Amino acid sequence: MWLIKNHFLLVTQSFRVILRLVNPKIIASFLLIILVASAFQHLGAASRKVPPSPQPTLEADDITFDEKTRVSQLKGNAILRSSSFVLSADKILWNNEKSTAEAKGDAIFTGYDLRVLAKRIVIHFQTGEVMAENLKVGYYPWVLEAEKFDSEARDNQKSSARFRFSEVELFSRNKSQASPSLHMESMTLDGNSSKFIAKSIGVKLGDKTFFKIPNLRGNLNQRALDYNLRAGKRSSVGWYLGAKRTWAVREYSDFTLSALMFPERGIYFSPVLKGNQLPVTEEFYDYSVRMGGIVDYGDERGMDRLGEAIPRNRGLVDVNFIRRISERWRFAGQMFANTDSELYRDFQSDRFAHDQWRQNFGELSYEGPVYSISTLSQWQQNDYDSLIEQSPNLRIDAGPAPVFGTKFSHSLALEYAILKEKTSHGITGEESRKLDLGYKMQRPFSLPMGLRYVPSLAFRAQSFDLANQGNAKRQLGEWGNDLYIQFLGSYEVHNKIWEIERIDHVSGFSLRHRRRTLMHQSNLSNIPLLDNPFADLNLSPIDLLEEIEADGLKPHEILRLEWTNRLIGSYQGANRELMSFNLFQDLWSNDRYENAKLHSYGEIDLSPAPWLTFSAQSKVDLDTGQSLRNSLTCRIRDGRINDLSVTYFKFDDFGEEWQVFLTRRLDSRKQIAMGVRFDEETSQVPYWMGEIKYRPKGDWTLGIAISQREGTAKEEELAIALNANLFSF
Repeated sequence: MWLIKNHFLLVTQSFRVILRLVNPKIIASFLLIILVASAFQHLGAASRKVPPSPQPTLEADDITFDEKTRVSQLKGNAILRSSSFVLSADKILWNNEKSTAEAKGDAIFTGYDLRVLAKRIVIHFQTGEVMAENLKVGYYPWVLEAEKFDSEARDNQKSSARFRFSEVELFSRNKSQASPSLHMESMTLDGNSSKFIAKSIGVKLGDKTFFKIPNLRGNLNQRALDYNLRAGKRSSVGWYLGAKRTWAVREYSDFTLSALMFPERGIYFSPVLKGNQLPVTEEFYDYSVRMGGIVDYGDERGMDRLGEAIPRNRGLVDVNFIRRISERWRFAGQMFANTDSELYRDFQSDRFAHDQWRQNFGELSYEGPVYSISTLSQWQQNDYDSLIEQSPNLRIDAGPAPVFGTKFSHSLALEYAILKEKTSHGITGEESRKLDLGYKMQRPFSLPMGLRYVPSLAFRAQSFDLANQGNAKRQLGEWGNDLYIQFLGSYEVHNKIWEIERIDHVSGFSLRHRRRTLMHQSNLSNIPLLDNPFADLNLSPIDLLEEIEADGLKPHEILRLEWTNRLIGSYQGANRELMSFNLFQDLWSNDRYENAKLHSYGEIDLSPAPWLTFSAQSKVDLDTGQSLRNSLTCRIRDGRINDLSVTYFKFDDFGEEWQVFLTRRLDSRKQIAMGVRFDEETSQVPYWMGEIKYRPKGDWTLGIAISQREGTAKEEELAIALNANLFSF
């Protein structure tokens, strides 16, 4: 704890030094430089892609050919058209022998997702070189103007071209007196390395130049993206004023630095590094590293959940990552450490409202052809979080796999775990070392009328090494009988609105019976229920090997009926799931066993169109009639105009709430959002919010948000937040 406190004190002091060294105006100019370079690269890419063949077609009101110079002259609506671009102008000179084109007077180059306007454009087809004078380029949402542009291929390698600009100005397409712009005397860009050198840079606001930078070097792969200014009030920490800035540091990673100034508390710094490489290949990663720290000068900081005084130097670290190293290996983990239990809630209340379940674990797993091996470690990082530590948890799952080429198949599950109960004050309670072995064998039989019968036998042995009392053992056997039948159907349905041409229906019924008996036991009453489900809100497993959190295994006999359905739609050669609908009904259980509860469970996922989704889950205790879980979510999207979501949830005795959120785009500049939660049991509104975003002329996005929470320990407040974003597209 002492190390964490001092580490974050050092971090906050370091940020103060960095902010003194990095002038915000220089950072702003660097952003504009990078965007200029991006526009340059697009224009340079167009020049490199000009093909030497085939010959372009020529169109004009008047075309003449000079036999001596071998030059074709096009006048009046002159157009030179290739397979990749179109060049038009008042006049075009085409030299067939040299494969060069010169466009004069209102010249327009269109191609490669680029449109260039210029007084004069010269293209060398064989070398890929391009020259333009008095040009204007649109690179949304920017406009680039320059007196001259030319490209030069080095060593006949078009991919290594160098591009040069002179007298450059870059500004937003919605240019106004409040919009910043950038002027440069010259600019050179290396098309191979994406490095650039800009000279005599001036940052302007309207027509006034505020300062100049002699020269600047950079790389267009390091683009800055977003600015954010915000202000508001929170009941726990008072008024605040802050700023946030995001940079793209690598192709798949970005860095965000935010600072919030609380007049009564101090400045809270929060750097965030995130990366996400989409799993387009077998190897991918997804990570985030969030930090936060403040020297809290508040006179009444209060007490934390341990009843201790909150320290002045406060900080946190939040790390999440998943890394698939190859097709087989995967590494994942999460760590959340802080100096006190209230820091995350006080200074990152927006994240706290949506992400309160913090864990600390690391897992390494290997996925074989028919087996998987994993090792997990979960520990108590913060003393106020009560949990069950697992250090380690080693698990092997194999099968089902054929037995020596026969129709029999078998499965194996092996687990070794060291479990410790940790209280909310970091005190170790009950402990156990568990060795858990499960084995199952089954064989399918085909019956008339498409029926399939699968009998099975399973065995499970558990051994508990207990620290303070006699060791315990338990052995269970299970006899299973499954009867399946499946139906397939295909229907021609043509609907362009729903994007459907054909629907395939897969439906199946299964009748499953399990009888589990206790074969041997010793000291069962000594087994601590450490690895046990917190709440049974989903479909309860009936198979012996499907019980993962299994310290409370008990004998039972049950008969369950299952009905599964899938609708798969096809449209223009692509398939997507339209609906998944499943019902599970426990028909009978043996009253001789203590664990004889009957349940009914149903779930549906419906997505008939990309703009409509609906999902619902329900679980009922058939003996008492009590609803253990009822939840539904519906989302409707009307293009970019409307986005409506409605959610209902009731989990056991945890309350019953409705939630409605709506986002509506009024026009191209204005957008509103509103949301409300309603507690049906108490007839209260624990949360509501409203937000308006407005995009005036220029590059700013302004917003105001109002929200109110009731019934929580700290957030019972009316909060108002103002936001201003610059260069956020």
